Amino acid sequence: GLHFSQASVYWHLRTFPSRKAADAAKSPTGIVVEEDGRVWLSEFGDRNSAPREGTYAALVGPLELPSAISYAAVLSYAVMRPGDSSRVHTHPGPEGWYVIEGEQCLETPAGANRARAGGTASVASNVPMELNVTGTTLRRAFALVIHDSAQDRGIPSDWKPSGACGR
Repeated sequence: GLHFSQASVYWHLRTFPSRKAADAAKSPTGIVVEEDGRVWLSEFGDRNSAPREGTYAALVGPLELPSAISYAAVLSYAVMRPGDSSRVHTHPGPEGWYVIEGEQCLETPAGANRARAGGTASVASNVPMELNVTGTTLRRAFALVIHDSAQDRGIPSDWKPSGACGR
């Protein structure tokens, strides 16, 4: 698992010209993926700990970490159609997004949180949520959940969304 000395971390997302270049810049806890025709490096740390190499894509956070002995960081890439939505769920740790293309609306009990291409969003641990794809184009995005490695990544919730994202 991952170990963090601070109570919150930032997700630094950068692009690279090649997998070799990203692997060379990666820390022991970094994640390199090839998606959407590009090579991406995710690193986690304080606000000012971005890798010097690569091209800036996004800074997401701060992500407030729950107390845990060790953490798992799960990075996923998803392509969803307009009108698609996730199940209603929670995570035992914060979740952050970077929207590459399209737009999304995250509904939580606090209301609607919208993000468009190039935008970011985040939600705290244990907050019930439903992700909705809004707009008229495919949504391509990264989602990152950093959670207590002793718990499941996602847990169904019986919270009922109000429709604040306006499907």
